[in-house]
Amino acid sequence: MQHEQNNGSDSGLFHSLIVLSRYQWFIFWNVFIVTGLAIGISFFLPRWYLSHTTILPPKNQNVLAGLSLTSSSLLRQFNPLRGLSGLGQSPDLYSYIAVLKSRPLLESVVEKFNLRALYRVKNNSMTDAVEELRSNVNFKIGEEGTLRIDVADRDPNRAAAMADYLVKLLDENNRELSAREAHGNRVFLEEQVKQTLLDLRKAEADLKEYQMEHGFAGVTEENNPYYRAYQNQQHLFENLQPLLLQARLEEERDTPTLLVLDKAVVPEIPYRPQKRIIAAIFFFLSLFTSTAVAFFADRVNSLRLSRPDEYAQFAKGWFRLIPRPRRKLDRR
Repeated sequence: MQHEQNNGSDSGLFHSLIVLSRYQWFIFWNVFIVTGLAIGISFFLPRWYLSHTTILPPKNQNVLAGLSLTSSSLLRQFNPLRGLSGLGQSPDLYSYIAVLKSRPLLESVVEKFNLRALYRVKNNSMTDAVEELRSNVNFKIGEEGTLRIDVADRDPNRAAAMADYLVKLLDENNRELSAREAHGNRVFLEEQVKQTLLDLRKAEADLKEYQMEHGFAGVTEENNPYYRAYQNQQHLFENLQPLLLQARLEEERDTPTLLVLDKAVVPEIPYRPQKRIIAAIFFFLSLFTSTAVAFFADRVNSLRLSRPDEYAQFAKGWFRLIPRPRRKLDRR
């Protein structure tokens, strides 16, 4: 039985080779023409160029990150100041991506490069232009903590210019947010310094009153509540003073918030269309299709020779273009 199965498989393979050899020129010309047309059409497709830039967010940028442990421990009692401990840390790159994908920022790019006319959007729609631009940009976060901005455009110079402009807009947005935060911190610290100064004067007055009543004996002891209150207010006031000075410097500072590792360069080679991939896809597609057609044609031809009546019904029902076999007329 195994010998019969081997003979059957060998005969099937031999028959397949015969069919392929019988239709070899059909398969060859079909693959050649389809692949050649695909390659020729790919030369007429619009060329797209990809430019990219890589940025790195600075670390410990805020001067408030250098506070001493004593200052930090004293300032924990102020709830609004707890957020100051997070200043100077590396910002979240995903928040950068959210800003870059935001509509106001993309609208600025559309207006800057007149993309509504270049994209030929209907009714000069800003929404359609923004969506088209959003599909032509991509953002990737690297393992090293970098952010890569890819911009695709039909003009290589414009692609590089748009990538650099996105970095510029992101930096301007970061500066504006930092200025708002620094202003809020400065205003809050000024209020805290004023309030701490008032509390310090009150604690000093209470301590003097205690000295007048009890003399100087035991004034500096740790169990004296007036002395402890005065000491805490004095330490707090001394630590708030440099904080206020640093907050004022932070508010006045206007430095770049991004470090550009790779500035966008003008690409020389288009990344789309990928002619090799197009040629490979249509080559294998035409090879598969023409081979399937060859086996189907061989099957139909075998049916026509072995069972002409069934072939006639088959051709009549499905393939009206297939000519029926001609019958010789009897000569009388």
